[in-house]
Amino acid sequence: MLQPVTAIAIAVALILTTQQAAAQVYTCTVGDRKVYQSTPCEAGGRPVELYVPAPADKPANHTLDDHTQRYIQQREHKTRESERIVDQRAREAVASREAKEREQARKDRITSAKFNREVIIGMTESDVRDAWGRPLEINRSQYKAGEYREQWVYKRDGKRQYVYLVNGKVTGRN
Repeated sequence: MLQPVTAIAIAVALILTTQQAAAQVYTCTVGDRKVYQSTPCEAGGRPVELYVPAPADKPANHTLDDHTQRYIQQREHKTRESERIVDQRAREAVASREAKEREQARKDRITSAKFNREVIIGMTESDVRDAWGRPLEINRSQYKAGEYREQWVYKRDGKRQYVYLVNGKVTGRN
């Protein structure tokens, strides 16, 4: 039985010889060709010394000339600018889609209100006429340049009801 120290020494020797053998290369001549192999060509052959650099921990520090650095900076700037434009267009597309959805929802609410014979804020004059018909009276006034206010008077269910419009859009009712 081997002593632990002897077993360790043999294991270390095997590891070292295995690593050394793995690094040895022999040059042999076969016919008129040179051949490289890991075993000696003939008895007493000597391995060829090869220099294989160890892998670097860090990549080589290459310096770039001014022209290349400017080119890289311009490309990075153009990339950032392109990304900004794409983001802006995406935001605009989302805003446009949301505006269309809001407008469609408004139209749906108004259509539903007209069907139910109701008047809601945001209706136009023609929407109010479609829902309630012609008013009994229309009281008009102008408060600011370009702002026309109207009060449409209706008699419904035996009571007077009022619809208030500014520039042709319903702003309130009672």
